[in-house]
Amino acid sequence: MRTVFITLDSLNRHYLNCYNDDAWVQTPNIDRLARRGLVFDNHFCGSMPCMPARREMYTGRLNFMETPWSPIQPWDDCLQPELWRQKDIYSHMITDHYHYFHSGGECYHTRFNSWEFLRGQEGDVWHPLVDDPPIPKYEGKNRRAYWVNREFMDLENELDYSTPQCFERAIDFLERNNQADNWNLHVECFDPHEPFFSQQKYKDLYPHDYDGPHYDWPPYAEVTESPETVEHLRYEYAAVVSMCDEYLGKLLDLMDERDMWKDTMLIVNTDHGYLLGEHNWWAKLRM
Repeated sequence: MRTVFITLDSLNRHYLNCYNDDAWVQTPNIDRLARRGLVFDNHFCGSMPCMPARREMYTGRLNFMETPWSPIQPWDDCLQPELWRQKDIYSHMITDHYHYFHSGGECYHTRFNSWEFLRGQEGDVWHPLVDDPPIPKYEGKNRRAYWVNREFMDLENELDYSTPQCFERAIDFLERNNQADNWNLHVECFDPHEPFFSQQKYKDLYPHDYDGPHYDWPPYAEVTESPETVEHLRYEYAAVVSMCDEYLGKLLDLMDERDMWKDTMLIVNTDHGYLLGEHNWWAKLRM
């Protein structure tokens, strides 16, 4: 058995055509997968946000009954080592989700036979820079490390972004191992989690008028912004979803070329939803 399990963080189902006939976000590859696969209409998150949801994915148990945000516990029976113990199935994780490597997120990645970590998402304190980088006037949330990491990027080079890097590594795994059996590839992309950061070519898919301060990182709070600002954030989010979709398409292309559909299961899911003004709230942690 061969499985590819892809998690895109913070997906809002209202922005996906496979759930809404009037969705406007350009996701041709998610649409393509939905047409040939099975779409789950009832998909619930028990615990939020990131690490509580992942503990549920790994253990099959409701996290909030025992603990808030926490490491994998010594008594947790996790999917990946059980696949190896019971069926000799090799598990590999590719991720840019830096919460796996924060205090409170420990020991998840060690459940895999091997793992890769791509740096630079959100507030990942990665690149060393003593003096403050240029930071524009902004609205919403902000972290210094976000602007430091941007200083070390070519913002128009796709492979300077960690989501494309994750998919490129996943494609490399499939090319190296498409003749092997008994493996589980776990691809964890932090996007489209905030901040909504993507190349200009994806922003250009959603042209709109906005002349306010830099705003790509909404607070976990009630919506107090103008309708124009809400629209701007929704378009910024949509651009990141479209970036994820394009790189998912490259992986689907390889599976087509290698005729992998006959013996490989592909699952695309998310850890939880994300409010983009629905119910007059931003983000998550609102029931």
